[in-house]
Amino acid sequence: MCFAEKVDVMNKLNVLHLISSLEAGGAERLLLDQIEENINNKIDYTVVVMNNKINEVIKSRLLSLTPNVYFLNRKSGNKSPKYLFKLSKIIKKHNVRIIHFHNLGSKFWSMFCKFTPSTLLI
Repeated sequence: MCFAEKVDVMNKLNVLHLISSLEAGGAERLLLDQIEENINNKIDYTVVVMNNKINEVIKSRLLSLTPNVYFLNRKSGNKSPKYLFKLSKIIKKHNVRIIHFHNLGSKFWSMFCKFTPSTLLI
């Protein structure tokens, strides 16, 4: 059974893409390509941008692909637990089951999300 067939069986898959910033780079390109490639599949994408480093062109393109985009505007290096609480609320609101992290900084936050009450796959 291929991935698309599994998605049909599950009815709807809720995936959160967690990325540190939206500066021009490979991780940002991968994020946009993945969402664009799967836009017609039964996958709901939610994107969380952790930091306040944002390229407006990339932001506009991302917002045109999915309405579920959150900008936490965290200053680089800030490890306040309030961002974990914000992530937890987003995960619960969108019934996220899978977190796809795109770089080392977002890996840090996604691993902490595993300690929140949920059934996440990271």
